[in-house]
Amino acid sequence: MPFSVEWQISVGGIDCTSRMNPYMEAIECSGHAGGKSDSARLTFNDNGGQLILPQKNSPVTIVIEGRTRFKGYTDAPEHVTSRGGGRTLEISCSAIDKTGKTKQKVHLHKDDATLEDFLKEWAQKSGLSGIKVDPQFANIKRPYWSTRGRHFQRGAQMLADELGATFKIRGDQAVFAARGSGAAPGGGSTPTIQAIYGVNLIESRMRPYEGRQRYAKARTRYYDRAQSKWLYKDVEIGDAPGSSQTLDLTGEDRPDADSSERSAKGRKTNSEREGGSGSLTISYNPDVEVEGTCLLIGVRPGVDGPYRIESWTDKINRDGGAETSLEVKQPQGDTGSDTRSAGS
Repeated sequence: MPFSVEWQISVGGIDCTSRMNPYMEAIECSGHAGGKSDSARLTFNDNGGQLILPQKNSPVTIVIEGRTRFKGYTDAPEHVTSRGGGRTLEISCSAIDKTGKTKQKVHLHKDDATLEDFLKEWAQKSGLSGIKVDPQFANIKRPYWSTRGRHFQRGAQMLADELGATFKIRGDQAVFAARGSGAAPGGGSTPTIQAIYGVNLIESRMRPYEGRQRYAKARTRYYDRAQSKWLYKDVEIGDAPGSSQTLDLTGEDRPDADSSERSAKGRKTNSEREGGSGSLTISYNPDVEVEGTCLLIGVRPGVDGPYRIESWTDKINRDGGAETSLEVKQPQGDTGSDTRSAGS
């Protein structure tokens, strides 16, 4: 049975679609908003043991329905044998070159530099071609930046957590993007996709708001040299039921007022991200992107509404199946509010 969607796979820059097609059983691609690398898995029918194991760390590009859904490297093959189930060869792929230098510790510091300058030099010393930094963060200037002997993956992710950003590595290029703004990690705006009950929604499990107490304010401490004393910077987080006096106090002090405020705003972004969550599966949609918006429609009042896409997984199979699974967070607008009166 042919696939219900068109796909194309290149390995090492060579189109291997026609050679793979007779044996391909399933293709799975996943994208994440940060903290975890994008991945893919190719499943082949290997009943005759005729397939040659792929070379380690070969560049791979997967295109589905004309859209590039994954770009990275082969990771490790796994052969599966079961009685009655035949034999399959599964090839895992990662967006990060695991044989590269992104986990090599680097000693680097820069004085009176911007975040973009610092990250670009760090990325290059870690074997990457560069890093694209969102304008919201690019011009952040500090008197002193240091890697503190950390490797690029860990250090850049720590800065992303501090500032409320999304950090990703795709192939030989890294991105440092605004989180929760609707902008794609690689630049540009993300589309809004719809999940409509009775149309393209296959299943969902939603939590439109969190019942646990959330912080009302993010507080950071910094040292004011002019006054020779420690001061605090507070940033309102927003809607946080039952937490009017609860503060999110960061564990690390900041060198100045500007750094302190940016760190507090980063905590605010991260807290608002956790306002609700859910998982859903829809008919295959190549427009789904992390940091995009999923508009849930027709499920029920209080659950319907826009959510931020945290991660996605495309699954297409030779039996004709093609679907996209989403993990969502950060409900927006009136999502989570059921304003109907009792008995209505």
